Order: sequence, then C-alpha cells, then structure tokens
Amino acid sequence: MNRFFAPLVAIALLAGCDKLKGGAQTSYCEAVCDWAVSCTELEREIDREAEMAECLAATQAADSACADAENGDLNAADSTLLTECTDAIESSSAAGDCDAFTGNYAEQEASTTPAECASQGGTDSQATLDAAQGSTAETNEEMCERFSTTFCEKVDECLQAKLGEGYTTAVEATGTDPVAMCEDKVAFQTTSCSSDGLYNESEGADVNTARETARECLGDLTTADCDALLSGNVPATCAGAFTDTDTSLAFGQAILETAQAYGG
Repeated sequence: MNRFFAPLVAIALLAGCDKLKGGAQTSYCEAVCDWAVSCTELEREIDREAEMAECLAATQAADSACADAENGDLNAADSTLLTECTDAIESSSAAGDCDAFTGNYAEQEASTTPAECASQGGTDSQATLDAAQGSTAETNEEMCERFSTTFCEKVDECLQAKLGEGYTTAVEATGTDPVAMCEDKVAFQTTSCSSDGLYNESEGADVNTARETARECLGDLTTADCDALLSGNVPATCAGAFTDTDTSLAFGQAILETAQAYGG
C-alpha cells in the first residue's frame, strides 16, 4: 500500500465511525423519569427538580447505558431504537397514561415498559421503569401529611362556600387560618400515622389496604359533601384509611370543632 494512502484510509475509517454516532439525546432514563414526575405532579404537590434528580439517580443506577445516550455515544442503530422508545414514552405521557406511577397498587404492579423500549436497559428494560416507580412513590410520612392537609384544605373550602362574605370576618374574629387550626386539631392522626407506618408502601402480595384506601379517599375528597364534612362526618370511603373506628371518629370530631370555631 502506498505510504501516503494508508493514513488517508485510516482517517476515512475514523470519519465513518463518527458518522455512526449522533449527538446527545434524551436517554431512556430521562424519558421514563420525565413521565413519572409529570404524572406525580398531577396527583400531588412536589418539588419537581428534587423528584427528577432522585429518579434519575435511581434509573441510571439500573441502566448504565443511559449515560451513553446522554453523552452522545450511541451508534446510529442504537440511537434509532432509543428514539422509538422515547417517542413511545412521550406518547403515553401526553395521553395521560399514569397507571404505572399513580394508579392503584395493582395497576402499578401490572404496568410494563412500552414494547418499543424492550431494547433498552441492557437485559432488563423493566428494571428501569421499576426504579422510576420506586423513586417517585410517595413515602409514608409524605402521605400522612398530605392526608391531613388535604382534609383541612377541603374544610376551609367548605367554610368559604358556606359563610360567603362572612368568611373573612369569621377568620379575623378567630385570629387563625382555618387550615392551620384544622391541622393542629388533627395532628394526633398525622403524628401516629407517620410513626406507625400506617401508609407504608405495599410490597409484593402484601398490599397495604390503609394506604390504598387513603389514596382513593384523597382522590374522591374534591367532591365530598360539605355539609356532611363540616358536621364531622368523614366520607365512608375513607374509613379504611384510619387505624380503627375510634380514630376515624376522633378525626371527624376535630373537623367539627374547626368548623364550629368559625360558625360553620
């Protein structure tokens, strides 16, 4: 081979290899986490940035290949497969398909990664989805807080609707915001719920019915009857979210006392 030709061949081969690689693109981990966090935001208030960071750490630990996509180190074939996968995830997210992250426990357990993503995650693409589920799941403490706060915010909403223009006067006379008063009165439930692990995550066949009931209860609370709630009657669908009947009744009594303090 001509001594001048050999270097040219090497350069051409290197150039050919470069053409096989695209630039940095959305990885499987990033797509799954954006999907998970977007669904979680629809269910409850979260710190999106922190939730995303936690999810990425978990999914990247499950799938080291995500770094190749994020660094632009995929060849053309792998880049195409990844694009098909992330497009499928984006479609699911845009369609509001959130069962994998905010559905009930059975729905979450049955959820699988899109078929287009079977090529991702090395030998186990499902592991990446599972990591996203676990990292974005609401903790026991978070749910205990949200349960009490959501009820108290509903009480406040109901008081505003019932008192009308008299709401502001009642709040000023009491000197305390209704949500704050309510949260203080139901603190016994929030504290015991957290310390007892009442809403711990379900695992395998061991389904935590209190957690599942609490999630269903909170979803239905927006349409709860205000007159019944302000009278201290916790919706029947929420009964299983408490340790026992006595606790449920005490919770309702705390709500009634809050309503009475404002003339509700």
